[in-house]
Amino acid sequence: MGRRIEELIEGGGVRSVLLLEDGVPVYYPTLYSTMALRRFSASRQRSVLYSIEVLLDWCLCERIDLEARFERDEHLSQMEVLRLLDFCAWTADTRKRLLMGVKILPSSYQQVSRDMAALRIHAIRDYLNFLYRHLARGRDKADITRAFSETIKSYKPRIKKHAKNNVVALSDEQLAAITEKLIPDHPENPWKDKAVQLRNLLIFNVLLETGMRRGELAGLYVGDIKGAEVSIYRRQNNPLETRKQAPSVKTGERTIPIPDSLAQLIDNYVMAHRGSIKAARKHPYLFVSHRKNLGKPMSLNAIAEVFKSAKAVLPELKGLTPHKLRHHMNYRISRMIDQRYKDATPFEKAAADEEARSYLMGWSADSKMQQLYNRRYNQEEAGRMLVERSNRLNDKEASNAGDKTTN
Repeated sequence: MGRRIEELIEGGGVRSVLLLEDGVPVYYPTLYSTMALRRFSASRQRSVLYSIEVLLDWCLCERIDLEARFERDEHLSQMEVLRLLDFCAWTADTRKRLLMGVKILPSSYQQVSRDMAALRIHAIRDYLNFLYRHLARGRDKADITRAFSETIKSYKPRIKKHAKNNVVALSDEQLAAITEKLIPDHPENPWKDKAVQLRNLLIFNVLLETGMRRGELAGLYVGDIKGAEVSIYRRQNNPLETRKQAPSVKTGERTIPIPDSLAQLIDNYVMAHRGSIKAARKHPYLFVSHRKNLGKPMSLNAIAEVFKSAKAVLPELKGLTPHKLRHHMNYRISRMIDQRYKDATPFEKAAADEEARSYLMGWSADSKMQQLYNRRYNQEEAGRMLVERSNRLNDKEASNAGDKTTN
């Protein structure tokens, strides 16, 4: 069976996440989860345990028995810390091959993003400190854990810079595929069932028009759509949530306007398709399964499968994910702000951009995420300005050359 992470639902809808090995909870990660992670959301617990799983993989590769070493009051050496930090950069596939003893060419190592590696390192540092304080017997263990944390902070893993900062908007071909080819009865529609066609069209277009996350989409209630607005709420430890992996709202609550046509399509889906399924009438969630698990709320994996199926039939959607639709929404926000505040000062425009984008995306007031998502539009604008300048210079040179010829 190997290792897996499983989410358990307790009384009152409270969720806890466990790291299992051959069906049995791994003792110290479970102890850590119980003592240190219970106040966090299930998605946060899951993320931390995934990071701990990376640590356990590294220990297997290095043949290190952490518990035995810490009981001897021995921590990791600086060279081991360096190797651990580098190991945090590898994808699951690369780690699997390393665990199998497969020799990998340097060019074949696959890396996660810098942010993902940093998230793993932070979680592993906290877990190692917890484990050392719990197992070590020396009086100076608090000083040692503090020094270990500083050692990790002083090193940076050798991780390539990914193209995350170059947020790419959807192409015209991708937009056409979403808004035209996914319409029910279109000859290239990837699905045959009318209810599935309409539901999946809504999934793509709700994400496109609101920029919400996949988890927020999966958590929508029918009652969250009122008129031409969609409201996104945080429903932590919701007793109505029965899915193994509960979708979570990582950002703030907000209400986002949507086109009247999209609101009408949602109403049609609810009345003509969702409402006709008995199991769907027993819960409030908007998007439901129409085949396996008929009428039950769609899981996060089911939404991912919708994208996978669409990409298999429509090659122009290659590489499209729910989060890329969020990127595109941010790109649209940049264009709208630019048009609406074209006569404003740079300060006024920046303030309006920060306020509007933070609200629509659900970010906190002091978040810097808008700078990342606005970068693509700024790059495009800079490129357009350079092209215009180049054209003006070429026109001027051509004009000068013509004057000389005339003279």
